[in-house]
Amino acid sequence: MRYRRIAVGLAVVAIALMLVSTGGFSSIYEDRDVYIPVVGDSTATVGYESPESIVVNGNWSNPNATVATDADLVTITNRGNTPLEIVEVSVSTSTGINVEDVSAPEVIESHKQESIDATIRCTTQATTADVEVSVTVRSNEFSAILHGDGRTITVTCPS
Repeated sequence: MRYRRIAVGLAVVAIALMLVSTGGFSSIYEDRDVYIPVVGDSTATVGYESPESIVVNGNWSNPNATVATDADLVTITNRGNTPLEIVEVSVSTSTGINVEDVSAPEVIESHKQESIDATIRCTTQATTADVEVSVTVRSNEFSAILHGDGRTITVTCPS
């Protein structure tokens, strides 16, 4: 009889524990600070290089003409060990020029570099304008947005 009471008591405790659970959890969320050092382009996993200036050559013999040049806007260097996908390229300009036909590779292989090219078309004579290029890249290890923060390309159009 005594064992029966102990057995019933243990059964009740077991049922109560099943109903209440053990206090465990199935998921957790935690905010954590992450430190990612920013290094110079020469040692970065992805390098971003742009010229300081581009001079468009040509003349304005026709007053309605525009003068264009093919230009390397940015050179991206992949110093990582995996291919780098070019996800997006965006170009912003000031007035007086148009940037057209932007051409970028889809992938930059490990330890290679590729250029992002475009046609720069002057719409106003004797114009100096600024161009900024942002490039979004992704690999299986990271993704990043590279931009010319403080690296504006100055474009000079002929007189």
